Amino acid sequence: MKKTSASIFIVLFAIAVLIISPFIGSIKVPFSAMTDFDLTTIAAKIFYHIRLPRVLTAFLAGAALACCGVALQAMFRNPLATPFTLGISGGAAFGAAVYVLVAAVLPICFGSVLFSFFGSLTAVLFVYGLTRIKKGFSVGTMLLAGVVVNFFFSSLILLLQYISDFTQSFRIVRWLMGSVEVAGYSTPITMLIFTAVGIAIIIAQGAKLNLMSISDEIAIARGVNVKGTRKIVFFATSIMVAGVVA
Repeated sequence: MKKTSASIFIVLFAIAVLIISPFIGSIKVPFSAMTDFDLTTIAAKIFYHIRLPRVLTAFLAGAALACCGVALQAMFRNPLATPFTLGISGGAAFGAAVYVLVAAVLPICFGSVLFSFFGSLTAVLFVYGLTRIKKGFSVGTMLLAGVVVNFFFSSLILLLQYISDFTQSFRIVRWLMGSVEVAGYSTPITMLIFTAVGIAIIIAQGAKLNLMSISDEIAIARGVNVKGTRKIVFFATSIMVAGVVA
């Protein structure tokens, strides 16, 4: 009962923050701007073209990363398991940085997202490969492998900055700093697609993750394909992290 009440409170609080946030800023936007759907006033244009898309982008990014963290922590039974400590975000950032360098000669629709996705998947494969060197699965070994992979991709990003020109290096640095300086709804819609798909996959694996959060042995005894579930969760988190990074 307490957990249900806490969950309801968190959801209501998140919705309240989502509603109030577009009205907070250096320029005061009245609540009447919400009803000006024809965008006849500057306040309405600021609200619908700038503030609302940015708030939605930040909200979706937070939801995606939070869901990734919950899934990974349940799977590894360790609060340190996150997309950052497992190297997934580092791989996605490296993929995005590569696309910054090749975008001029290789323009691709959703190229940054695709490169980020393949970068995050590459990071997952590296983590799995380093873990398999040691016989048997170990949560501690995978976490340490994730930290190693994250530093490895950070080094590769520095290498890309070294070999790039001033403009490309500047774009990579600004990209890695991150921002929600978006205008319009193309970015939040793209993020919504990736976030919705990833969250749906993780929700479908919820019962299995609950068993795995106790122990792999109990999960296997209940008929859970632990290895398959790990691959599915890694795939889902890679999708969401790629969408957020890109």
